[in-house]
Amino acid sequence: MFIIILILFSSNEKGVLTTVRDDLTHLITSPLRWKGSDYVKCGGIATTTSLIFLLDSEIRKDALAHNEGMEDITRIFDPFGSEYGIGLLGGGFIIGCILDNDRIKHLSLRATESALISTGFTYLIKFATGRKRPYLDEGPYQFTGPNLDAGRLSLPSSHTGFAFGIASYIAAETDNLLIDILCYGTAIMVGYSRIKKDKHWASDVFLGATIGITVGRTISRID
Repeated sequence: MFIIILILFSSNEKGVLTTVRDDLTHLITSPLRWKGSDYVKCGGIATTTSLIFLLDSEIRKDALAHNEGMEDITRIFDPFGSEYGIGLLGGGFIIGCILDNDRIKHLSLRATESALISTGFTYLIKFATGRKRPYLDEGPYQFTGPNLDAGRLSLPSSHTGFAFGIASYIAAETDNLLIDILCYGTAIMVGYSRIKKDKHWASDVFLGATIGITVGRTISRID
C-alpha cells in the first residue's frame, strides 16, 4: 500500500491528489444521484450476495475438495491481488516515465487510484462487520461487529476488490477484448484463490469484486 501511495505522490500529473479526492467524493455521494435503475442494480447485488451467502459452506467444501493441480494455480494468481498487482502498477508507471508516455502514466495512476479506493472501501466494511474467516471452522454466519483481528476480517475480500479495481478500470479504458480477458481472467482467479486458500467465503469474494468493478468503472466514466 505504501508503494501505491508513493506512486500517486510522485506523479507530476497536474492535480492528481485533487482528482483522487474528487473521485472519492463522487463515489461516496453517488447514492444521492441514483435513479430507478441504480436502485434495481443495488437490489440485484444485495440479492445475489445473500444467495451466495446461503451457499458459502457448500462452495467452500467443493473448493477445498478439488486439489489436483489447483494449489500451483492459487500460488500463481493470489499475489496479483497484492504484491504482484502493486508491482505491475509501479512497473507501468516507471515504464511510462522512461518512455515519456503520458497515456501509460495516466493509466497506471488511475488504475492505482482505483485499487487504492477499492481496497479502502473493503477494509471499512471488514472492520465494521467482523465476519469470521472460513479457516476458523465456525461457519459462515459468525459476525462479531467492529473488529481488528485478522481472523475476523473476512467480508469482503480486499485482494479481490484490489484486483477487480485495476481490471475494471483498464478494461474500460482500453476497449480491447484480449486485454479484457486478461484483466478479468486474472481478477477472477485472484478471487478463486482466496476461496481455495480458505481465506474467504464465496460471498466475500463476490462483494469484493462488485466493489472493485463499481469503483473502476466509475473512475473511468468520470475520467
